Amino acid sequence: MFVNKAFFSTLFLMSVFTGLFAQSPDEPTDLVTDRPDQTESSISVPHRSFQIETGFSISVGNYTDRWEGSVGYGETLLRFGLFDGMELRLAMDYSTMMTEYFFGGTIIDTQRGLSPIALGAKIDLTEQKGWIPELALIIHVNTPVFNSDFSIDYAVPDVILAASHTISQRFSLGYNLGIEWADEDASPTKKYSAVAGFGLSDRIGMYLETFGSFDQGEFMNMIDGGFTFLILPNLQYDISGGLGVTASSPDFFIGTGLSYRLPQ
Repeated sequence: MFVNKAFFSTLFLMSVFTGLFAQSPDEPTDLVTDRPDQTESSISVPHRSFQIETGFSISVGNYTDRWEGSVGYGETLLRFGLFDGMELRLAMDYSTMMTEYFFGGTIIDTQRGLSPIALGAKIDLTEQKGWIPELALIIHVNTPVFNSDFSIDYAVPDVILAASHTISQRFSLGYNLGIEWADEDASPTKKYSAVAGFGLSDRIGMYLETFGSFDQGEFMNMIDGGFTFLILPNLQYDISGGLGVTASSPDFFIGTGLSYRLPQ
């Protein structure tokens, strides 16, 4: 039921934006996405462009007291270029998480539902000048819109500073520093990531990345990598996977997805 509603809602949004902002074709710009890596790019989508980035992932983790497995269905980010250098963003994810506790006998807990809807914007701050990186500020507010196992009680923000260096036509570096609040804990989670991107050809890209977070004395860190395949100038397929480095990290995750920019 929810999947059908989400699917038709997405189609409706696509048709609305296409109808309102259709215009004569201009010189196409490169398709730059915020997936599949965890590092958000420092580039906003072009003015009046509508971009959909969606995917599927599986994550598994063995910890001291439990085993966790999660599946993300339709991890979706909608991006719309409101102005040159600024985009509006809406992110959502429907997922299932199963937890098996080891203490006091085997207890299995299953949670499923929609994550809090994240509404926000990306604002370009500076262009790259030599070794001064290109910078953008990303601000989201996670909202308690739907009632699910992952619901929150009130709106909470997260903020990310995204930086990048273009080293050559085939090589670039990206970095993120972020902070995120949760509704049940006053202390925020500190997040970071760093990625190296390689252009293997005009249509195939590869990346290697490390990312993690600090929360109440726990340090989570993972390494990951993946490939992107530009099927059309406005359509990209991706595949990725990662491994946990620290004890509080998932053992591994794998994911795949598509990104599409509606023609103007």
